Amino acid sequence: MWLRWTEGRLPRLWLPVLAAGLAACAAPATRPGPGSDATAVAPDAAGQARHAVALAALEAGDDAQAEPQLQALVAQYPEHAGPMVNLALLQARRGELPAAQAMLERAVAVCSSCAVPWNALGVIQRQQGSFAAAEQSYRNALVADPGYANAAFNLGVLYEIYLQRPDLALAQYARFRELVVDDPAGADIDKWIAELERRARPVERAARLAEGKP
Repeated sequence: MWLRWTEGRLPRLWLPVLAAGLAACAAPATRPGPGSDATAVAPDAAGQARHAVALAALEAGDDAQAEPQLQALVAQYPEHAGPMVNLALLQARRGELPAAQAMLERAVAVCSSCAVPWNALGVIQRQQGSFAAAEQSYRNALVADPGYANAAFNLGVLYEIYLQRPDLALAQYARFRELVVDDPAGADIDKWIAELERRARPVERAARLAEGKP
């Protein structure tokens, strides 16, 4: 089960709990897309067991063991996005951002209606300065799953800090808080929302005055 792959103004990088199965990035069964994990053949028990071993190594920080196992799974199960996203996580935390981006681009090609790989791709694109591409990836994640709070949070950060659009950031932060009411960072985000609202008031008033409105 994926929890989050987000980044923000707090001094930390929130990463996902690793996918428990090969098809863990499957699209919702009610709206499968062409080439998505929702329509792929379920992986066999041996493949699932190998994936579990690779994830245990990855969680333990043993990249030397996890990487070849994940690479083998990606080669053997090219119709499943789960191992691709996990391999991208390994590459990203090692600083290999172009490789991670390429792997995530493969993942979204396999499962275009999956929110997790789109959101992860947006993080990597943002880290490389591709802000417009990151915006589109986050939006794709929210199209795939309108309730995916991580993408709303990341899109808010992108708008506020990198694209200088506090109005759009405010909307995404508010959306995040509606979706996740018990997030540990909720108090911080509430402060950001209040700050953005204060900043927006003079701008809105100036705009009204310019239009001849009180």
